[in-house]
Amino acid sequence: MKPVTLRFLIMEYRLALKNFRRLLVGVFFFSLLLLCMLSLLFVSLQSNGTVSITRIAIVNEDTSSASSLALSYIEDFRSTSAFFTFVETSSKEADRMLAAGEVTAVITIPADTIDSILSGENIPVTVSFSNTDSLPQALLAELIRSGVSLLASAQSAIYTTADLYEKYSLSMDLGSVFDLLNTRNLKLALLRENLFTGQNVSMTGPVRLSVFYGASLFFLFFIICGTLYAPQFAESTSLRQIQTHMGLSAFSHCLIRFLVLFTQNLFLFFFLFLLVTHGPFRSLYPDARPVFTALTASLGPLCFLSSWEAFFFTLFSRQTDRVLWLFFISLLLLFFSGSLLPAAFFPSHLKQLTQAFPAYWCQHIWMQTLDTTFLPDAPYPLFCLAASMFLFAAMTVTDHWKRRYCL
Repeated sequence: MKPVTLRFLIMEYRLALKNFRRLLVGVFFFSLLLLCMLSLLFVSLQSNGTVSITRIAIVNEDTSSASSLALSYIEDFRSTSAFFTFVETSSKEADRMLAAGEVTAVITIPADTIDSILSGENIPVTVSFSNTDSLPQALLAELIRSGVSLLASAQSAIYTTADLYEKYSLSMDLGSVFDLLNTRNLKLALLRENLFTGQNVSMTGPVRLSVFYGASLFFLFFIICGTLYAPQFAESTSLRQIQTHMGLSAFSHCLIRFLVLFTQNLFLFFFLFLLVTHGPFRSLYPDARPVFTALTASLGPLCFLSSWEAFFFTLFSRQTDRVLWLFFISLLLLFFSGSLLPAAFFPSHLKQLTQAFPAYWCQHIWMQTLDTTFLPDAPYPLFCLAASMFLFAAMTVTDHWKRRYCL
C-alpha cells in the first residue's frame, strides 16, 4: 500500500473514531425502534398461526366396551386433542348445539359399529357439519378422510384373507384368523406415531420465528448503521481536488472507504451477536454458534453490506441522497427477499424470485449462525462475496467517472 493511501486510511479511521460516540447514540435509538417493529411482526405472525380449540359433539349409540375404548383413544390422540374437544351428548341435544353454533360438527356412532367393522359389514358413521365454512371444519374433514383411509388399509387384510379362504377352501378357524389380524392392525394403529415421522409446517420454513426475525434484525441493523456512517464520508470539490493532486486513485479511494466500513461493521457485529446470544435474548437462541465461528461465517454478508453502503456513498454526493436511497432501496431489497414478510405470503410466481436477492443470502447465513440445526443448501457466502466484488467494481468506475467529469 502506497504511503499516500496509508495516510488517507489512517485519516479515515481517525474520523470514524471521532464520530464513534455519536454513532453509538444513533445506533441505540434506531435499534430500539427496530426491535419494536420486529416484535410487533413476531407477535402478529405468532398469534395468527394458532388455531383455536373446536368443540365436536359425539352421539354414541354403540354401548359396547370396544366403542368406549376407541373413543377415549381418539380423544387422547395428539393430532386430534391439539385442535378438538369432544363432548358426548344425546342426539337431540347435539342437534341443538349444532344449530346454535356451540359445536362445529356432530358425529353419530350407530349401535354395533365396532362389531360391524370387525366383521366387514361397516355400518357408516354419520358426520354432520355446520353450514359455515371454517378452518377447524376443514381440519376435521381431513382427519376423517385420513381415518377412513387407515381403516380401509387395515381391513384390506381381513378381506384378502376371506377371499383366499373361499377361493382355496382352506381348513382353518376363520374367526381366530380375523381376531389375530384385528389385534395386529390395532397394534400398528397404536404405534403409527413410530412409523411416521413428524414435520412442523411453518410460514418461516425449517427455522423458528425468532431465528427468522433475528436474522432480519441483523440485516436491518447494519442498514441503519450505514445511514449513520454517511456524515463521516462527506465530500466536496476541494477535497476531491486534493485527493487527485496527491495521487489517490479511484481504486485506492474506494478501497479505503470499503475497509473503514468493513471494520466498523465487524465491530458492531461482534457487539450485536454478543447482545443477542448472551444478553436478554439468549433464551431465544440457545443453539447459536460460538462468537469466532459466527464472525467467520458472517464475513460474506459483512463484505456485501460494506460494499453496498460504500456504493451509495460513492454514487451520491449529497448526504441526504445517500441516506434516503440507501435506506429505502435496502428496505425494498429486504422485503422482496422475503425477510420482512415470509415468502409463504407471496404469490406463487414471486416466491422463486426471493432467492435472487442478496438479502436472502445474508439472512440464511445469519439464520445458520443463530441456529446450528439449520443448514442452507447453497454456498450463500460465495454469492455474497461475488456481489461484493461486483459492487466494488461498480463504485470504482463511478468514482473514476466523477473524478473525470464532475470536478
